[in-house]
Amino acid sequence: SSGALCPEDNLINLLSPRVDRPLHGVYVDDLFLLALSRYACQQQYDAIIEAYRRFSLPPHPTKCQPPSTAITTLLGIDFNPRSGRLALSVDRHRRLVQATLAVLFQQRVSGRQLAAVVGSWTWHMLLARPSLAALRPCYRYSQRFATAEHRLWPCVRRELAVLLALSPLMVSSIRA
Repeated sequence: SSGALCPEDNLINLLSPRVDRPLHGVYVDDLFLLALSRYACQQQYDAIIEAYRRFSLPPHPTKCQPPSTAITTLLGIDFNPRSGRLALSVDRHRRLVQATLAVLFQQRVSGRQLAAVVGSWTWHMLLARPSLAALRPCYRYSQRFATAEHRLWPCVRRELAVLLALSPLMVSSIRA
């Protein structure tokens, strides 16, 4: 309502993928800007910070990162503005691999436990959407044994192994 952001500049409202002005995305309480001009991005950033302050909602300094050409992590995704590459952050990738291996080494797993791991994978797989085709039995297992523990089906084990093998390839580029 402050006018600091224009709804037409939200990534989900774009009619074309051109980055010809500062664009933004919002996910729950996280906001990011994307622009080819550092000056234009800085102006947009300053307007947003001012709007927060004007409405007595000063953002926490540790949550704000001014415009930069350095690799930036947002929602667990590393964005390299120089190359346009998006990939799961190294730390988040490591934790996801560890969580997947922990599930694979358990004797019995509930559907809820598997769903938590697969949900994290799904976020990562959105960077390479065709990889979502690698999941099917995991979803069935999660539904069937939502609250009960059971031995993992062999096909679920295979799917988790495929995810581990595909994970280095799950990257995207805004330059494409």
